[in-house]
Amino acid sequence: MKNATSITERYPRTLYVWLSSEDKALKKAIADGETVQAFADRIQREPVSVVRRLSELDLFSFEVFTEEWAEIMSLCLCGVPMDTALDWCNVADDRLPIEMIEAMSDRPLRAEMDLALKHRLIVANSDAIDDLVWLQAQPIATREGYDEACMKLVAAFDVLTPTTLKAVVQGAAAPMPARIPGAPAHQTTARSRRRTTRSYGATRTVRAGSSAASKKYRRSRKKSYWS
Repeated sequence: MKNATSITERYPRTLYVWLSSEDKALKKAIADGETVQAFADRIQREPVSVVRRLSELDLFSFEVFTEEWAEIMSLCLCGVPMDTALDWCNVADDRLPIEMIEAMSDRPLRAEMDLALKHRLIVANSDAIDDLVWLQAQPIATREGYDEACMKLVAAFDVLTPTTLKAVVQGAAAPMPARIPGAPAHQTTARSRRRTTRSYGATRTVRAGSSAASKKYRRSRKKSYWS
């Protein structure tokens, strides 16, 4: 079950600018064979932000929604030591075989990150990883509907994340119909007001001014204008 506390409560320094002392501590933690999770807990920063910092320090550069992104995230967030993950991603000569690396992991995450890569889901924090695990664990028939669910989110101007996709799949938060941001949901004016009549359970909507009398009046005005 997901922790009820927020990310910033669990990791108070997540939103703060990285200090040079923290960068030094990160490099030392890598040399000491520490994991991302252990280091994140120690300096009180969210684990995904620690992985992003590896790229910012050019220890292994990657762009979001690339194979490199999926690879480093899947290794660093599953309990593999940071030095081992970096050696593998940087194709170091003395890197360990992938079989040994996978044996170090707490839980394999490559399939989950491939899912995020395929649907371009923003993985902002460790809570998103938990939702990715849930999405990947669904039956194949359910996963085949993820494309359509993502299109619904995009049409509703919603953000594509594991959390929003999970909500749509569960039916707990179906996206609203698309509407131009800032536009009023409904406007009624004297010019465009409509009246509705019911007949045998059916509803008929008639625009104001569309009656036969109104048309006759408009024709009489036009005739008098040209006479």
